[in-house]
Amino acid sequence: MLAILAGPVLALELLDKRAVSAGEGAKVGGVHGAREHSAPSRHEAPRRSPATILATRSARGITAKERARLADLVQTAQSTTEIEAPDEAGEAAREEAYVKALGALRVWYVDWSDMARSVIKRRDYLIRLGLAKRKSTKKSTG
Repeated sequence: MLAILAGPVLALELLDKRAVSAGEGAKVGGVHGAREHSAPSRHEAPRRSPATILATRSARGITAKERARLADLVQTAQSTTEIEAPDEAGEAAREEAYVKALGALRVWYVDWSDMARSVIKRRDYLIRLGLAKRKSTKKSTG
């Protein structure tokens, strides 16, 4: 996650530090020793100072305040909290209220559909309202 937030330059620097700690010619994560060639390749980003990196982050909106907020979010995500057991009495009351509301909705729908069927006579309109189904065509055998 650090590489994502810090950017590819810092990720390269971290890989270089790991390669140096493992030995000059060591291969770490697919990267050979720390900058074996004196001339930088076209794929390497030039080394920048931490102050320059922080200035670039600030210009992109990742200020010290934002970094502190992100650190708090990471700490919150990594901390463990206890989950409260569900309230059985409250759950039963919510279930009862839900069933009651569902019954009232069904009564309203039946009343509405009866009214719509008595007023609307065109079958295509009833089909669009979901109050009738299309007639299936009979396939001829032959």
